[in-house]
Amino acid sequence: MSYNYSNRTLFEIDSDAERYSWVGWNLLIVTASFIGDPLILVGSIKFRAFNLHKVIVAIIQHIAVCDLLLSAMILQRTVVLARASDQALGAGLCYLKAYFGAYTMSASVFLICAMTLSKYLLLKYPLKAGPVTTKQAHKLCVAMWTISLYFPITFLLTDRRDVSFTYRMYDCAYNFSSQAWKWLKPLSSLLLGFLPNITILVTTVLLLIEARRVARGAKSRLRWQGLMTVLLTAAVYSVSIVPLTVYYLAEPFVQGTPRDPSWFYTSFFRISSAFLNLNVMANFFIYSLTVSSFRTFLRTEIRKRVPCLSNSSTQRMTPNIRPMNRTQRT
Repeated sequence: MSYNYSNRTLFEIDSDAERYSWVGWNLLIVTASFIGDPLILVGSIKFRAFNLHKVIVAIIQHIAVCDLLLSAMILQRTVVLARASDQALGAGLCYLKAYFGAYTMSASVFLICAMTLSKYLLLKYPLKAGPVTTKQAHKLCVAMWTISLYFPITFLLTDRRDVSFTYRMYDCAYNFSSQAWKWLKPLSSLLLGFLPNITILVTTVLLLIEARRVARGAKSRLRWQGLMTVLLTAAVYSVSIVPLTVYYLAEPFVQGTPRDPSWFYTSFFRISSAFLNLNVMANFFIYSLTVSSFRTFLRTEIRKRVPCLSNSSTQRMTPNIRPMNRTQRT
């Protein structure tokens, strides 16, 4: 069963209360990202507020940039929802959203995959990780961004105009209508969907096993900050994709008619897609919880900018954040 999701009569949200609820959810995601991600970038670049291994810090910076770009895409959708019109974007922004949205979503997955795999290798082979430089870590991230160009480039080569506005998500999306996608879509899903996600899952489990082994070692000392940062990031991402995974697995078996697409194709899909945004807003809170040096940076900046929260002595405090040596970094 296939549906025309640009059909306003079937897929438009009739209730203003429901529509503005989605607007509020999107604004929450955008606000959290626009506040948290710049703090992550400023803290890690200018103040060196992340006393973690240089590879993990570099990946954190690229994830923050990716989350900001995704939030900009969510902000566009919020404007459309608030105006309840498919004319709010215009043709140019519609194409930008379809192409750039697919690019940033892919980049986010690959960067998290690089984070979990890198942390596992750092924990498994600590002596070999010493010579790795920050420049090499950024090259790894650039490689993830480059691989993510697959979808926008393939869109251009197959049918660059195959983009339309969908009332199911109040967003612009690529339609995959070309005959080439009959074999390209399964292959793309395997290489750029299944494999990165299964890598995140497997390396997360291996991280837990390796951490347990290192913690039991008589001569080994496990640093928990970096480990918990990576594990929580992977866990939140894994939780965020569960509803959408259920949707795509169940979709072939759900019955419906062209005049009655059912709750599954509309509301459940919207909820599943909204869950993906948890990954965009959660990272700032994860780092605030797991990285003590980042918490120190935040407390100090708050005291400097909100004097009423501290007395005259604490106002003169400066962050006691110093780059740790190679053996101390987690």
